[in-house]
Amino acid sequence: MTKYSLPYPLPLKIPHSPFPNFNYIRPIQIIGGNTDLRNYQVKIVLNKYNFPLEKCKVDGSDIRFRDEIGESLSYWIQSWDSDEAIIWCKIPYIPANRNKFIWVIYGNPSATSVSSGPATFEFFDDFVYKGEWSPYSGNPVLSPESGEEGATFVSVWKESETFHMYYSYWSSGGSMKIGHATSSDGKNWTKDDANNPVLSPGSATWENTHVLCPWVWKENDVWYMIYSGRGTSSEAIGLATSSDGINWTKEETNPILEGSGSGWEGDSVENFGVIKVGSTYYLWYESGASGERQTGLATSTDLLNWVKDSNNPIFIGGRFCPSQFKYGDYFYYLTPHYTSGTDYAEIELYRDTNPTFYPDDREFIKIIRSCPASGWDSHDLDTPFVLTYDIYKNSFPNNELWCYYAGESGDIWQTGLMIETDIDLALKKPLDKWITRQGDISVSDGLLHLRGTTETRGKIEGKTEVPIGAAIHVRAKYLQLDARTTHFCSMSKSNDDNYVVTIYERYSDGRPASVTMNAGVYSRTDWDSIDTPTDWHEYKIAWGESEVKYYQDDTLKVTHTDNIPTDNLVARFYEGTVSGGDIDIDWVFIRKHANPEPIVIV
Repeated sequence: MTKYSLPYPLPLKIPHSPFPNFNYIRPIQIIGGNTDLRNYQVKIVLNKYNFPLEKCKVDGSDIRFRDEIGESLSYWIQSWDSDEAIIWCKIPYIPANRNKFIWVIYGNPSATSVSSGPATFEFFDDFVYKGEWSPYSGNPVLSPESGEEGATFVSVWKESETFHMYYSYWSSGGSMKIGHATSSDGKNWTKDDANNPVLSPGSATWENTHVLCPWVWKENDVWYMIYSGRGTSSEAIGLATSSDGINWTKEETNPILEGSGSGWEGDSVENFGVIKVGSTYYLWYESGASGERQTGLATSTDLLNWVKDSNNPIFIGGRFCPSQFKYGDYFYYLTPHYTSGTDYAEIELYRDTNPTFYPDDREFIKIIRSCPASGWDSHDLDTPFVLTYDIYKNSFPNNELWCYYAGESGDIWQTGLMIETDIDLALKKPLDKWITRQGDISVSDGLLHLRGTTETRGKIEGKTEVPIGAAIHVRAKYLQLDARTTHFCSMSKSNDDNYVVTIYERYSDGRPASVTMNAGVYSRTDWDSIDTPTDWHEYKIAWGESEVKYYQDDTLKVTHTDNIPTDNLVARFYEGTVSGGDIDIDWVFIRKHANPEPIVIV
């Protein structure tokens, strides 16, 4: 096998190579069309006649693309098998009527895929969404000792190579105390019997019965613990500090936050989540004094003096003991929520661009955990805690999402763990890139479902507008025929059906029609036939200034030259009017389109 090497970037095997542990590199020639193209997506087809697919991993996850100056290129693998691979690669610049070379790098058994549709196209959705997060197979990770009823409501901090867990534990009829456990991997824990409890109830009447819900972190060589106290007079929130995470000193001015004595707080407040944003700490606390558990927010710059938010309570309706973290442009908020009185909680996920999560600003994403039918956490869930390496809650172990949580099956509280290896997928909101114009279109199992109905037709539109000179690609199949007026490969002006390019099913035998419409004036052509509509096919509309072309599997079916819309368009799916006709969508993307397209030679 010949190994091609570049003068720049440097060859594969030198110490500072940008391709460590990759074995092969080959050039790909691109011949430009009649105009310069920028950030243009080209289709690369690799097969057993032009490329050694057997030198790659079976799923192509070790393939990479670079340009002539060594910059990594975004790409998306449309399909990959032992005979053929179809890949789209985004090229920063393709000069008109000239040759352009990029390089494909491959042959690394330990590589993981960096294929990305969103990074490659103007618009992309593969409808792959993560449902509930994945529980660790070794759950529960912390359980009570014999005679105890709980080892739970935890926070975790990693210091050097050691994980430290702080948890609440108690025996039947006994006081709740705070214990300490350690781990080398965050999964297998050893309780610190020599030092436990590390925090016990005090003499003050707000904490002389129980201490619980420790939220611990280290900042500037000082360990901090915000905790809840329950006493004979009230329930309030305290602060303790430590130099070693073992020996704790309670703040003399405790409690740092207590109930107002009336309203939703009454004389009872309990902490959980804390995050620092800039120089301000945000503390979430809850109360059930009004009869249902509700959550409020307080802020401080010194951890001693707290200001309650004037919008409190911010979460109501049986939501309690939340936590918060930051990822990318969003703050995320996890909160247990009762689904049946005070039993059978689920854990909800919200996001906001601000850490305050006011009702008009936040977005509900999904439920990340619900009580299973059986098992150690089948009755109740509580205190979700996402592991990060700082109090800013934005650095994650191994770029993974680890969420500890409390659960019980009716009597014994224990601690479990959920692990998500793909944070973006775990936090992805279903149909986040779409606007629902009417009805309801469903997504499951990585597919968008268009279901014909005699009720309100579901219609969604993409949020990303594209100008003329674009192509939309859709992989779709009919589950059955007679899905009339279902628009399954379509672009329209945002919220305006008078500017459209679309393929929709028109006849009961599955034959579609193509429509090109500008300002309500349209051209329509019925297709002569459609090949095996109940199989998966790729449908494409290439929208240009002088013509619109409609394809099935790269076979041109129809060309329109009249009534071409010139306004910006968005992707659109529109359900049919006939009940029982169903179409599924696997993926959709919009890319730039030039006529003629560049020629790719492998």
